[in-house]
Amino acid sequence: MALAEAMGENFSLAMALFCLVSGGLCLASPRIRKGVGIPAALLTAAVAFGVFFGYSYMAVTPVAGLVEREAFVSGTVAEEPYTQYGRHYVVLNTDSVALPEAPQSFKLRISVEDATDIQKEDRLSVKAHFIEIPKESLSARRAKGIFIYAYQVSETDIAITKAQPSIKRTAAQFRRSLIDAIGETLPEQQAGLLRAALISDASGLDTQTQLDYRRSGVTHMLVVSGMHTMLICFALMALFGFLRLPRRLSAVLAGLAVLFFMLLVGFTPSVNRAGIMALIMLLGKLLRREADSTNSMGLACLIICLVNPMAAADIGLQLSVLATLGLILLTPIIYSKIRAVIEKSFAKEVLRKLTKALALPLAQTLGATVLTAPVILVNFHEFSLVSPLVNILIALPFSLFMMAGGIGAMLQMTGFLAVAGKPFSIVAFVAERYLHLITHGLGSASFASVNLPFSYITIWVSGTLLLFAIALLLRRNASLFKQTAVLSAIVLLIGAASYSLLDMGVTKIYVPDVGNNCAALIVKGKKGLMIGAGGGSYDYKTVAVAAQQSGMTELEALILPDLEASGAGLLSDVSQSWLPKSVAAPSSGKYKALMVNSFPQASLFKLEGAKLSPWRGAELTVFTDDTEKSWIWLEIKEFSLLLCPKGGDVKRLAPQYLSPTAVVLYSADISGISGLNCGSCIISADQKSAAKIELMLRNTGINNIYKTAEGGSLLLETRGRPFAQISSLG
Repeated sequence: MALAEAMGENFSLAMALFCLVSGGLCLASPRIRKGVGIPAALLTAAVAFGVFFGYSYMAVTPVAGLVEREAFVSGTVAEEPYTQYGRHYVVLNTDSVALPEAPQSFKLRISVEDATDIQKEDRLSVKAHFIEIPKESLSARRAKGIFIYAYQVSETDIAITKAQPSIKRTAAQFRRSLIDAIGETLPEQQAGLLRAALISDASGLDTQTQLDYRRSGVTHMLVVSGMHTMLICFALMALFGFLRLPRRLSAVLAGLAVLFFMLLVGFTPSVNRAGIMALIMLLGKLLRREADSTNSMGLACLIICLVNPMAAADIGLQLSVLATLGLILLTPIIYSKIRAVIEKSFAKEVLRKLTKALALPLAQTLGATVLTAPVILVNFHEFSLVSPLVNILIALPFSLFMMAGGIGAMLQMTGFLAVAGKPFSIVAFVAERYLHLITHGLGSASFASVNLPFSYITIWVSGTLLLFAIALLLRRNASLFKQTAVLSAIVLLIGAASYSLLDMGVTKIYVPDVGNNCAALIVKGKKGLMIGAGGGSYDYKTVAVAAQQSGMTELEALILPDLEASGAGLLSDVSQSWLPKSVAAPSSGKYKALMVNSFPQASLFKLEGAKLSPWRGAELTVFTDDTEKSWIWLEIKEFSLLLCPKGGDVKRLAPQYLSPTAVVLYSADISGISGLNCGSCIISADQKSAAKIELMLRNTGINNIYKTAEGGSLLLETRGRPFAQISSLG
């Protein structure tokens, strides 16, 4: 179903028919029918693709037909409203749309003028203008059941009806009270981490913490999933056992607590998977039966995908399922192998016991890592080398942090027991300091992660799938699958090592496809330099993808040629993603104060006449002409790059800037192009503007032209020689 979501309706229908016919032919063949695995797999795939097509055709396509239309909509607020970039957003489960033949019941996200009085479970009636979801966010939103965006048309066309008391209302109020209590018991940094870990509220996470956990390969700790749900479940069962409650009563109470926790967090796909598995386990205890973990997980995924087939595209769910499969299938095998090595290698009993104590967490980490690695590589083009070690070092302390912080916050909520919660809060604070020491120390190391190009990852994943398919067809013995897995891992490691060696000394210059706005990313190794970031939040998503593909982990400097074009949203986006060491911006502008507040840790300097040396061999100069247009000149040994501003006049440039190796032009609002003498030219503009600029360039004799409007985001690679290899990122 994840493949179906990526490829669309028509592909799903074609694959459903293909798998159905292929499965039928396999059943008709006595030889193939003996091994039921292949026909069963094909028919299962046919059902999955068919269900996705039917759901998309019946539920999603009608909603997409509302784009660019206006109507009064009414419904129930599905989540707590949130604020971003000065706008307020509400997720609404509609039950009435005042348009003829329009679908009535669906989920949308609407931006409103003021959400101060809006709470979860309230009734909302508002006049909305429907807009489509940007393609960068489409899969993630559909996985949560949101099929369309909208914005409020008029400040007066809105009505709020407060919700009546209910279990959902109680959960929402409890969530708000818990957030307040966490803020009262812990400092800001620790409180932000605890809110993310306990109730999936990442609004308080600071940028440095997010970067540290991402680079350390333990981002899953910040997202509520199976580990968090099972930890709560086992803690409750242990508590009820200590209180000597009957086993069946304990299972019922724990089940109710799990359901309340799922409601508290918001029924995200990964939490639903973990919650359903926990409920099946507790049901087994209630019926005095042992639940099968693999079947429980399969049933959980089936229920989730039947409710919303597009939930399969949720990366959190994919990682959660694969990590759980790794724990179930691979951890016992890896653990037994590690124990066998320990028994042979260590003679002293004390040392043997110590190493055995580390064997299980190591086996669990490796088991989960093996199966989640392909998804991480495909989506993030990055693989953490320190992840196994960091997981071992922080697994138990992180659980201690969650439990102690949660108990301290809940005692704070009671009021009269707040003093009793202080020791727990102190334990949580100390645990977080240890977590910070490990994640920041190892995550910031130069060897922490390896980045691979998408093309290589695609080849590796395709080759691995082909090898496993051949092994399945041969069906000789289980050792063939083990050999395939080992061969795949070796190829991946060799590819990573080779790519790292070939990449040494290469400077990459990314020109993201952001229309007529300014954006460029210059990266060498792990260090990067960002010049502009588009014209707003949607453009920045394209820039963020380029940053992710580049492998950049340290932003040396941020150059903002125009604060007005950047705007508040863009500054907030960048500040939430990166901690630039220095920022250059115009000495005046509407968002000057906001820019200063967004990057408190950075060295701030004027854009006009700025000079930077982000790393050895690279020199960047900002030339501001007499019309206050800022031209950016980059030199890397014999290679030079000129970035031209909108509305600039090439005639105002000094002679030394007129013959660069490459030029980047933004929009058609530029004059004097005939004065340029460059090897190649990149046009970063929309289709119409790009065609106009191309005509001007060809009239001056420049023919080596590349356009983002045709090839998408572009990449220049140079080793400092007077030429660059230019390719499209799509």
